[in-house]
Amino acid sequence: MDKDEQYQALKSKALNLLSRREHASAELKTKLSRASRNSGPIDEQVVEQLLVELQELNYLSDQRYADMLVRSRFNRGHGPLRVRQELAHQQLDSTTQVLALESFEGDWFELASQAREKRFGDYPKDFKERAKQMRFLAGRGFTSEQIEHALSEA
Repeated sequence: MDKDEQYQALKSKALNLLSRREHASAELKTKLSRASRNSGPIDEQVVEQLLVELQELNYLSDQRYADMLVRSRFNRGHGPLRVRQELAHQQLDSTTQVLALESFEGDWFELASQAREKRFGDYPKDFKERAKQMRFLAGRGFTSEQIEHALSEA
C-alpha cells in the first residue's frame, strides 16, 4: 500500500471515529496506529500529516475534547483533581488542562455537597463517620477546601 492509499484509509478511519465522539490527538493517533497495523506497516509521517490536517479543518481539537471531558466528569460527580488526572492521562498539555478547568462554569463546592448527600444522606455524627465521608470525597477527586465545605454545612 503506497502513502496515498494509506493516507486515504487512515483519513476514512479517523473521520469515522470522530463522527462518533470527540477524541484527543494522542488517543486518535494511537487508534489509527493500532488499526493500520492489521493492513501492514504504517508510516508515522502519514499519521502526523493527517492529524495536522484534521486540526486545521477543526475536526480534531484537544481543547474541545478537554472541555467535553470536564463537563462529562462533572456530571458524573467527579472532582477537579480527578478530572485533571484524566486530562493528563489523555496526554493533553498543561495549558489545555488549565484552560478547560478554569473556563468550566460548574460549582465544584456544590457538587461535593451533592455527592456527599447522595451517598450518605445525613451529616456525620462522629469523627469516624466524618473521616469516612472525607475519604469518599477525596477519592472522587475533590480538594480539601471542597471537602470541608461539603462537611461544614451541618
